[in-house]
This record gives sequence, C-alpha cells and structure tokens, in this order.
Amino acid sequence: MEFSITSPDTTTEKIWDVLQVNRGAIIHQASSLHYQSQPNNWALNPSDGFNLTVPTQWKRLDGEVSPISFHGRFIGGCLETISRLAGTEFGDIPQFIKQYATVGIILYFESSELKPCALARALLSLKMQYWFNGLSGILVGRSSTKEQEKGATDQLTYIDALKLALGYLNIPVIYDVDIGHVPPQMSLVNGALAQVNFTQTDCSITQQL
Repeated sequence: MEFSITSPDTTTEKIWDVLQVNRGAIIHQASSLHYQSQPNNWALNPSDGFNLTVPTQWKRLDGEVSPISFHGRFIGGCLETISRLAGTEFGDIPQFIKQYATVGIILYFESSELKPCALARALLSLKMQYWFNGLSGILVGRSSTKEQEKGATDQLTYIDALKLALGYLNIPVIYDVDIGHVPPQMSLVNGALAQVNFTQTDCSITQQL
C-alpha cells in the first residue's frame, strides 16, 4: 500500500475501513477511475500526491467484454514473494483450495518488476505445482514492468506471458486490477470471502472479513 502526504483518493483510503471494522463486516470497493503511470519524486516534492492520470480499465484475459461475476476466499500476494513459497508448508495452495472447495478460492497476485519471460517462468512453475487447479477465478494486478524482453528473437509481451500460463484455464482471469505496486491500490484480505464483479464500465470487489 502506497500513501502520499495529501488526502488519499477514494480507492486508497478504503484501507482504513478494512483495518477498523469488526469480523464479519462487509467492505465494498469499486475500481478506480484513474491510475498512476509516472510517479512523483517525493524526495524532492514530499507534498505531491499521486499522478492519477491514466483511465483505469480492468480486462478479461480471454478478450471478452461481457459482464462476469465469481466468488470465493481470497489468497495471494506479490508474485515475486509467493512464487518462492510454492512447494513449502507456507505455500500449500492446493491444500487451501481443497479445504475451502465448497466456497471456492480466488487467487490474486501482481508482479512488481518481473519481465515477461521471468513472469511466464514463475507462473508456469505455479501451474506445475497445481496452484491453479480448482480455482473460482484469478485477479492479476497492474504491473509496473510491461515492456517486451530486449534482445529476444521472438519478443514475449506481458500479455503473452499471462496467456501462456493462464490462457488454458476455464475460469475468469481478470488483469490490470487495482492491486499491486501501481497506485491506487485496493485493500484485499487473505481468507476473506469475496465477490468480484466485472463489466466494461463498472468493476467492484466486495469482501466479508
């Protein structure tokens, strides 16, 4: 979660609702209107806020634009971190999926700096460790590194990497979601029961904590 000195936007400030409510509370978060593509230099200008200038648009990996909804318990985090936990007692996602099979599981992740080839390798590793089996859906946050691999013969793009590892799944996969290292960020809670609603113009996440 990233904050500025100035008053936060409506997406970021939802963190206070999440931190202050009691167990069982319902938290509704709508997709942001704009996100930041060029950060301010807070070392030089500490009072500057976010540069929320680029229109937000969540997208379906299958390219469809029709509305879709799915629900389940949240589990996830930063891909650079959670991918290292796969195969350990701290990253036994297949067991978590099995334990909550009746309510479903939504996996969410984002990559702060993995380039396309590294992203594909990380996701394919999770695929081979059965992280994607039995999910209700997947949310992929905005990436701050989307450029193609430099010097590659067949340049793999960020979307190519996602489709390579996730395109075969017969579940909703939504990317460019308001999570990750690119402000503003929604506040997701691991273990919370969540409902994800996607349309071209209005996306939202509702969590029961």
